[in-house]
Amino acid sequence: MYLFDENFAPIDVEALKDELKEDQLKDTWTDEIDEGELEYELAEMYLTAADATAHSYYSSEKLARLASERALAFSPALAGKNIFRRVRTFVCKFLKEGSTLGEIVDAVLEALSSILPGGIIIEKVVKKLVRFIINRGLTRFCGWE
Repeated sequence: MYLFDENFAPIDVEALKDELKEDQLKDTWTDEIDEGELEYELAEMYLTAADATAHSYYSSEKLARLASERALAFSPALAGKNIFRRVRTFVCKFLKEGSTLGEIVDAVLEALSSILPGGIIIEKVVKKLVRFIINRGLTRFCGWE
């Protein structure tokens, strides 16, 4: 899987996994993450990715600008909930209780890469999403209880 940041710089997925493992070992994951805030950030990440890729898909600057101005009619609350739901559906389909951090990261990145335009992600949001899943536990996150 080939992913980019919002500046089209390639993301080293293995380095991202290592950072998450280090953070988890430091035991800094005890803070509660608000689901609504996470949904909003997922929606913002979608808009960022759409804006970044607009120039790649449209032949003129004017069309690209019009495509990126759709944010005016964009509902982050609704979009974020839908992105979150799609990520949860994907992740829960391929993981099981006891899945490793690396497997969870892989599933999250695979889900996001199929949802977000151009494979563009914001690492901070990905880390927050993974922490949210780990803090909740897969059983509770997926509703397997």
